[in-house]
Amino acid sequence: MDDAPGATCYWSADRTSHCIPRGEHVVFMGDSITRYQWVALASSLHRAYELSAAEYPSQVVEKEWRHWMQFFNGSNARLAPHGRCDCHRSYARPVGSKTIENRFYWRPGGALNLTYVPVLDPSTIRGHWAPFAPHDDEAHRAAYHPQWGYRWSMNWTEAIEKFVRPLQPPPTVLLLNMGQWGALPGEGYARSLLAAAQRAAPRVLWKTTTRMRKGGPTKWLRTDSLARRVFPEIYDAAFHTRGADPATDYWDPRHFRPRVYNDLNAALLRQLYGPPRRCVDFVHGACNAEEAAPPPAGGDAPAADDAWGGVATRPSARWNALQTSLWVDALGITYNAAQLAQAEVNGSALVRMAEQPGGLAQIGVKRPADVARLRARLRSTGATLSAQRRRRLRALDKAPADDHRDDLPLAEPHASLAALPSFAVPVFSVNTNRRSPALADFNDTALAWGARFVPLGLGSAWHGYQWLAGLYADAAARLPRRQIAVMVDSEDAFVQASEAHLLSAFQRVWAGRPLVLGLETGCPPHRCTTPPPRAGENTSASGIANLSHINGGMVIGEAWALEKLWRAVGQANYSCCNAKGQPSAQRGIGRFVTEHPELFAFDRSQRLVSVITNLYLPKRSYRKHESEHVEQQHYELTRLRQPRVLGGGAPGAPPRVVRYRLRNVHSRIAPCLVHMPGVKVGERNMKGRQVMVAPFDYVRAALVPTAESAEEVEARLDAAKRKAKGRFR
Repeated sequence: MDDAPGATCYWSADRTSHCIPRGEHVVFMGDSITRYQWVALASSLHRAYELSAAEYPSQVVEKEWRHWMQFFNGSNARLAPHGRCDCHRSYARPVGSKTIENRFYWRPGGALNLTYVPVLDPSTIRGHWAPFAPHDDEAHRAAYHPQWGYRWSMNWTEAIEKFVRPLQPPPTVLLLNMGQWGALPGEGYARSLLAAAQRAAPRVLWKTTTRMRKGGPTKWLRTDSLARRVFPEIYDAAFHTRGADPATDYWDPRHFRPRVYNDLNAALLRQLYGPPRRCVDFVHGACNAEEAAPPPAGGDAPAADDAWGGVATRPSARWNALQTSLWVDALGITYNAAQLAQAEVNGSALVRMAEQPGGLAQIGVKRPADVARLRARLRSTGATLSAQRRRRLRALDKAPADDHRDDLPLAEPHASLAALPSFAVPVFSVNTNRRSPALADFNDTALAWGARFVPLGLGSAWHGYQWLAGLYADAAARLPRRQIAVMVDSEDAFVQASEAHLLSAFQRVWAGRPLVLGLETGCPPHRCTTPPPRAGENTSASGIANLSHINGGMVIGEAWALEKLWRAVGQANYSCCNAKGQPSAQRGIGRFVTEHPELFAFDRSQRLVSVITNLYLPKRSYRKHESEHVEQQHYELTRLRQPRVLGGGAPGAPPRVVRYRLRNVHSRIAPCLVHMPGVKVGERNMKGRQVMVAPFDYVRAALVPTAESAEEVEARLDAAKRKAKGRFR
């Protein structure tokens, strides 16, 4: 082509030329559909014509070959002399467990390089050849390997850092995909993968999952919902395969015939390098005149009214959060994707926002033109609330709050973090329910003592501990590297110290280590880690025996170290597993402590946090052993000389006041935070929890601000103390 000197091109059947500029190195990492797309692209560029459906056996239909080995050898031989395949596969179970398929294609003189690396299991990517010694012997990728074996094995992030990044010439485009093998395990993992990819190539794309021949309306969309939020550029293979014909375009439930891969490659090159050119004077294989090719039918991006997994085929009020997000994505308006995702806005919520003045500002839609366009599109889909639904919502809005703290003065993380002075100590906690009474209690204690509480995840659904770890890591990443911050389980904790006191306590405990953890007693070995004391460390500073097991309910430290900790904890394999076989933040923190002891100090004197619990007794004998729950007897309430007043109440309402603080009876130290795990709202009625409910309620009655008089508080504390059966002094 005249406008692309040195480019590598191929012709499609309609005489459109698809070109890759000279010097590009495009790396594909993904599932088997991505493999076939790579093979189709390499074959088309090698022959200068798009892959033909008449070829037998087909380059993209493995079943037409007698065996995987014949497929590897034959498909690579058709790229000779510019193809290489470091390949082996058997029919071992589980599927793909004995698979190596690292493919390479190039054009002479550095004109073009294409690489494919399979991602069937993100934890095990293997090979024989690698671009680093001693694995860089070309003999190891000259042909397929008849016997199973490998010389290196890495996880996905490592493969990007150690295999893809050193490739020569350096990669210019990196296309990532998991597809039919599942979704990314968590936001922390996704962001670490993105960071590694961006270090390896200047342009990174996430390829969405192609549509299956048969599948639910949204299953194929949910797979990539997290990646859509994290990766800045999306190659929407899901959209481009929306029109695939189940009868003619598939050769099994997932894989396509050549036509679909040709269309996918045309869309990819169009997205990467701009519109192609069409020949209008084609004579004997040569083009004498070209013009801009018309856009493909349906466009290059999803249309707002496209049938996104049922979005356009059902009433807007029935859209789920994912469908709503995709529909707004397709509008081309300015909005805040993070706010939309975190709030889990479904169709009815979006309709409600659109009907309220300024309601769409909640998701960052502020420009009048964007507001008008979104409302018009909603009206065109028949997006209206039923009269019954409307009455129910209005009644909810007008109903009196069941608690005087229903509308919590909680700061939005992105706003509050931007305004934090460098000496501030933000206190982060992940909470999904804005109306939680426990969250209200923690927020009130923080406000009364002047702590800067920053909730994360409000309005979202709970997505597990990997998601929690990702939120914490992202919050730490937005802070200056050396700023001190706190991450705490606020559902069963209270603040009882000022920001200055918190910072002072950290400086007295940290001993030059960037992270400090609290300790607890009685934690079972399968759940908690017991760090060894440092030389000369006073392990009995608190006066409490066996205070030696780490507790992840409070972590305080420098921002850079907090991010490092939570990125690690956010990996599913790293934090595996609790008694139910699920990822556990506590296990992940313990493992990180074991691997990086140089980063941690431990609050053995309980200056920062008192973890008050002793629940781990034989399940059959909770009441029998009630007398052994003596840990609470190490603490007492002391009256403050100057009560803490919580301001900002309703006009004319009496102020809410804190008159007490909890302290250790041995050291007479009042910790900055009190953590009483095991009595969250959803756990109060669980078998065995009752032994802690009454002590928890006693502490809550003393530390949470109240408008009651001093006499009323005293009477309430006496009653609570009697229920706690004297466990506190």
